[in-house]
Parts: sequence; C-alpha cells; structure tokens
Amino acid sequence: MRRSRTHRAISPPRDLVEAVADKVEEAVRAVDFDGLRGRAGRYEGGYVEPDQAALDLFAQAVDPFLEDMKHKLKLGLEAEALEICKGIVLGCTAFAVTRGEDP
Repeated sequence: MRRSRTHRAISPPRDLVEAVADKVEEAVRAVDFDGLRGRAGRYEGGYVEPDQAALDLFAQAVDPFLEDMKHKLKLGLEAEALEICKGIVLGCTAFAVTRGEDP
C-alpha cells in the first residue's frame, strides 16, 4: 500500500530578496537614460514621447526578473516567486530613492 507523501514548499534563501534587489538596481542603473534622444522624438511613421522611451528602457531592464518570477510561479514555487517580487520592488525603490525621487 502506497502512502501519500506530503510535499513541503522549499523556502527560498533568506538573502534572495536582497540579491534580486541588488541585481535589479544594477540593471536599472546600467540603462543609459541620457541616451533617450536616440529613442524619443519623431521617427518615420510617428512620434515617441521621452517618458515613453524611458519607460520602455526601464521595462527592458526589469523584464528578465519579471520573467523569472513568472517562471517560478508556473513551477509552483510561490514562496520563491514572492521573494523575487519583493526584490524587484526593493531594487526599483532603491534606484528611485538614490536619484532623489519619490518611490
């Protein structure tokens, strides 16, 4: 007779939030926001606002972390996905705060 096994969720490392936050902040800082002139403005067929160009660059920097979080959720690793989410928020907040802006 087979016994049912109870699976416990594996807790993510305690420092996962900080590690993700550091990587997110680093990725966002690496974006050349001063180089927006090449992405914003008129182009054949339309116009891109500077704010939209900056948001696109920001999203491009953060997207790999969001994809990792979604992947963890698909695997059923909710605790790890939550820690990654916390790290993303913390990293973005750290970037905003050190630039002297409201998070």
